[in-house]
Amino acid sequence: MNDRPPLDDSRAGFAMPMTILVLVVVAISLAGSLSIVTSERRVIDNVQLQQEAFMLAQSGLDEFLTNRSGLGFTATPPAASESIELDIRNGTARVALERLRPATATTPAMYVVSSTGVIPGPRTQDPEARRTVAQLAFWQDAGMDAKAGWTTLTGLQKNGTAGTISGVDECGMQSDLPGVASPTNPGVTVSGNWEPDGDPPSEDMGTVQEAIDALGIDWEGIVNKTAILPTIEIPGDPWPSFADPDFWPIIHVTGDLSLPSTGRGILIVTGDLTMGGSVRWEGIVLVGRHVTSNGNNRVYGTTYSGLNAMLQPDPEAWAAALGQNAVGNGNKLFVYDSCAVERALQAFGGLRIIENAWMDNWPVL
Repeated sequence: MNDRPPLDDSRAGFAMPMTILVLVVVAISLAGSLSIVTSERRVIDNVQLQQEAFMLAQSGLDEFLTNRSGLGFTATPPAASESIELDIRNGTARVALERLRPATATTPAMYVVSSTGVIPGPRTQDPEARRTVAQLAFWQDAGMDAKAGWTTLTGLQKNGTAGTISGVDECGMQSDLPGVASPTNPGVTVSGNWEPDGDPPSEDMGTVQEAIDALGIDWEGIVNKTAILPTIEIPGDPWPSFADPDFWPIIHVTGDLSLPSTGRGILIVTGDLTMGGSVRWEGIVLVGRHVTSNGNNRVYGTTYSGLNAMLQPDPEAWAAALGQNAVGNGNKLFVYDSCAVERALQAFGGLRIIENAWMDNWPVL
């Protein structure tokens, strides 16, 4: 005999709907969790891509400001607008220069340089990440006044009567300069009745310190590469080819140099420069210690030597201890050429940033 109570018809079939309901709730919860995780991952990806786009934009901005001529923009001052797209790492930097104000007699031209970093989205349906930074800058013209055909802080010794050291402008565009400018001590020593050409042939600049003050050259900044950004650094880079007549680099040599070949531009040598054979240089020569010339050398532009005196606590004693430059025998020419100086000085001109004028999220159309 079955003693169980009869089933309640109102509860019949309750388990199945309940199970389905639970499954639906669980499925909805899982779908919601997956959606949240996906959204969070996408947000994290977007933030990361935005940060990468920012770094890309800043890299493009720095590259343009420091290497504008190397990127193919050689107009000085820059045109009203310039633009370039740079491939950097896993994206591109779209750099644009716009002139905000033209130059006047008293104010330099002002520009804004903007750089947009662009990185493709991680998925085909995702938009690309973009970030734009900008920097206000002004154009600094080249500025350096030649003092003589050859200016030396350690004196000059000319052997023999052949050759010319001249401040008479080879280009014929500027007033004549002294042939040699030097402090009183060590001064200029010549052989026989030879003397430099110029107006005057030789200029006495007083003490070494007075000569330093008159030059107005930031030699410490040049040596440390903060005043002038070199095109070529030696040691490190190979000696360049000068097959392109429009190539006027800034060559920075740390230590001594024996001039390998004829060239042009601005030659900076922190130690001694030796010139032999028939090598020729057009432009500006800046030397820390001695220039020793042996052979039929040519310099068209202007030459400075003994500039390391500017770095000494007692420049007078240092110059006296180092002694005079030696200009050996041979039919050599060291002549002032204002056109070569001007052409070389174009490398000095450049965009100079305005402090506290960097901007993030610069608007780009």
